[in-house]
Amino acid sequence: MLPFVSAVALGSPLVAPEKPQVYIVPGYMATPEDHWFRWLQSELESKAEVTVVTLPNPQAPSAQAWQQQLQHSIGEVNSHTVIVAHSLGSIATLRFLQSLPDDWALAGLVLVAGFDQPLAKLPQLDAFTAPPIDTAGLARRIAHRSVYASPADTIVPFAHSQRLAIGLNAELVEVPKAGHFLAEDGFRTFPQLYREVTGLLLEIEKRESEMR
Repeated sequence: MLPFVSAVALGSPLVAPEKPQVYIVPGYMATPEDHWFRWLQSELESKAEVTVVTLPNPQAPSAQAWQQQLQHSIGEVNSHTVIVAHSLGSIATLRFLQSLPDDWALAGLVLVAGFDQPLAKLPQLDAFTAPPIDTAGLARRIAHRSVYASPADTIVPFAHSQRLAIGLNAELVEVPKAGHFLAEDGFRTFPQLYREVTGLLLEIEKRESEMR
């Protein structure tokens, strides 16, 4: 992993939220009530301000509308912010981050079944992947980066997530037999992901205490 780039060094405001912020970004055909999103929110709420983003028309999503919603729901990020995104929410999140002014930093980005190139089975989503994302440029501003993927995913090929992890210089977390990490794949809860995000929040808390 690359060393953490502080918000101070990048010229971000010195005033930080009292609690870390966690944003959960659903994917294609998903609402905040689906899969493991609300479960993760409830598990983390004692440790952070947690928002599950409601994205417009997830059954027939518009890349532009999703960008507008992410700008409205998340707005700015800083060294106290963690974003967890699933599937189509991953590429939407990357594009949102790329649209931010240059003086930003992010504590953590965890992508589940993420991709940044077209999916042969879902050509209707091609607008989300063009033009290409500057993943290397984003990685320089994100302290912790990981990508969860399963060889058993029949929606997003494992190789797509693997390629994304390489582009972000992120840890690739391979989860056998996890499918697309949906409720029907057995993912109404996601303890492994919870443990990772909790670790990130503890790192933020430790860094904050050292600065006092």
